[in-house]
Amino acid sequence: MEKDDKEDKIMILTVVSIVDDPDNHFLTLRQGLAAPMILVKNQLTKIILADSLANSPTHGDTTDKEQKFEALSKSLFHIASAASGYASSPANLDNSLKAKVNFSLGKIINLPYNEMESFSLGLITVITPIISALADYGALPADLTAASAARTAYLAVQTKPQVDKAERKVQNSNIHPFIVEAKKILTEQCDPIASTLLRDHPDTYKLWFDARDVKDLPHGTTVVEGYAYKSDGVTGLYNVNIIFREQNIQTKTFLDGYYRVTHFPHGVANPVATIGEVSQRSDPFEVKMGHTVHHDFILPI
Repeated sequence: MEKDDKEDKIMILTVVSIVDDPDNHFLTLRQGLAAPMILVKNQLTKIILADSLANSPTHGDTTDKEQKFEALSKSLFHIASAASGYASSPANLDNSLKAKVNFSLGKIINLPYNEMESFSLGLITVITPIISALADYGALPADLTAASAARTAYLAVQTKPQVDKAERKVQNSNIHPFIVEAKKILTEQCDPIASTLLRDHPDTYKLWFDARDVKDLPHGTTVVEGYAYKSDGVTGLYNVNIIFREQNIQTKTFLDGYYRVTHFPHGVANPVATIGEVSQRSDPFEVKMGHTVHHDFILPI
């Protein structure tokens, strides 16, 4: 999944990141940037909080009820179909078992949420004694295990208080004015100060200009992106070094823990995430040309 920047959030994150980096000397050269950049950071903090309250997915698949329900439905359908074929075969004809396991995918998916707990338990209970005999009919013990795991994952979401859709919508609507306010501060208070760097410190000015310039990636750009989280898997870590030694590429995470490398050379990546004394190397993964690859780190912090 490619993280878009329709509202310029990544631009704002990038500006904060380059100003925070002491090697760039922004605040040494122009102390007047300090106060407005604090205001920009405050807006970013509100944006990140609103993202969280809106239950917006930040990596991988969202864990909402609908996806967990669909995953469980398909898993149950697989083992039920195998059991139905087994019960219908002449050698094992069992009309009682057929009645208990003969379900279409549509019928399972159309079950009400509050009926899935008892339905899934009943189906798994019926199939458990015969699972070892279902190999020729398309199901293995591992498929039963997978169905049980999918049921556990679904129940964890089903029994957890759900964020009301109206509340989620309100939180999403909050994000836009926070971004607008941050952009206004950058335009009205920060840009004039940064523009004075052009004559005396052109390289530093170019850093600012490049950060403020929103770039749309053309379709087919090879991208590696992801998040660095604390051990809770939720809290993003700021200023984590993400190092791709084989590609000689290094970047840092933004305020929300997000990192992105565009125009990544395709091949095998094996990055290391480092912050302070804590370091974590990922397993190697393939980056195909023209694809966006998402890879997260969870550091023991």
